[in-house]
Amino acid sequence: MEVFLPYGIFLLVSCLLGFLCDTYNYNRTLLFFTFAVVCIFWSIRYMIGYDYAGYIIIFDAIRAGDNSYVEPGYLLLNKLFSYSPSGFLGAITIMTVATYYFLFRIFIREQALGWGLLFSMLFHLQFMFSNQIRQGFVLIVFIFIIPLLEEKKYIRFSLIVLVLTLMHTSAIALLLTIPISRIKISKWIWLGAVVSSYLLYLAGFFKILGTVVIRILPEYGTGLYDQLEGDFYSMQGFSSLMLFWTLVSIFLLLYSEKINRPVMMNIYLSGIILYSIFFEYFLLVRVIYYFFYLSVPLAAILCVKERGWIRISFVSTCLLAFYLMCASLSGMHGAYPYQTLLDYPGYKRYQMIKNM
Repeated sequence: MEVFLPYGIFLLVSCLLGFLCDTYNYNRTLLFFTFAVVCIFWSIRYMIGYDYAGYIIIFDAIRAGDNSYVEPGYLLLNKLFSYSPSGFLGAITIMTVATYYFLFRIFIREQALGWGLLFSMLFHLQFMFSNQIRQGFVLIVFIFIIPLLEEKKYIRFSLIVLVLTLMHTSAIALLLTIPISRIKISKWIWLGAVVSSYLLYLAGFFKILGTVVIRILPEYGTGLYDQLEGDFYSMQGFSSLMLFWTLVSIFLLLYSEKINRPVMMNIYLSGIILYSIFFEYFLLVRVIYYFFYLSVPLAAILCVKERGWIRISFVSTCLLAFYLMCASLSGMHGAYPYQTLLDYPGYKRYQMIKNM
């Protein structure tokens, strides 16, 4: 409950404001207020993600003159705030504002801000933003530029992707979406592929195959694999969370004609299949998140176009799953009990950074 309550209240308030923005044709004052509420909630967070402490370490190291930690884009941002009174809080706030700027732009473009804010919480996208700060920014810019793929403007898309690598190197994987976007197969073939990949995962096929491949690599047995094993090979087994994502993908696929975004759907479904294949391999899954989180705009678009019991049942199921996941899987993307810089020891730590 200590995990769900603050996030549940934030979910309710932000989504109500989002739906009001939709209703009143994105009144500037109301839209700015909604944006401010969301950005403030996440900007003043403290230590609620796996990576948060690491970003403080990175900031302190850059401030001390070590430039080896991160890509040039985030390095420059940290340098800009190295001697600012706001310190780390300033850097984290800028990243939050930039990320949510693109998130809002995406859903205003789709006329679905309320639904977008809802599913970005229910599907843990906002938790990812609060945890994987650099990759979260790259992910949301990628979703923002998907219309370039839909319009077959591949050169412009590729140039933006190359720029995004300055913020997170893994962005280079987004170039794979160009050939994926051109796939033309029926939804029933997609359905068979999604279900088969999930069943093969449950049978342990991909874990066995991955172990065999790793053991024949030249580096195996030299100590390198042992050093990487904890970060790379997670050995998770059955996951209720993964089952939920698979069921969501099947639902969205069955209503793909209603959504009518074939390029986005192709990339998303490819991501779900890759998610099943590489679920045991933590580092690869983090790259697949780029494809995987297209579930958020697809679900929002569906709820704008589809009314009645279909929308009600889908949203109700996702709300229930969100509550259960917050209760039992509080570590998902940093969905820990919410605390701010005003909480001890958060405020104390911030004062230390500010006064350095």
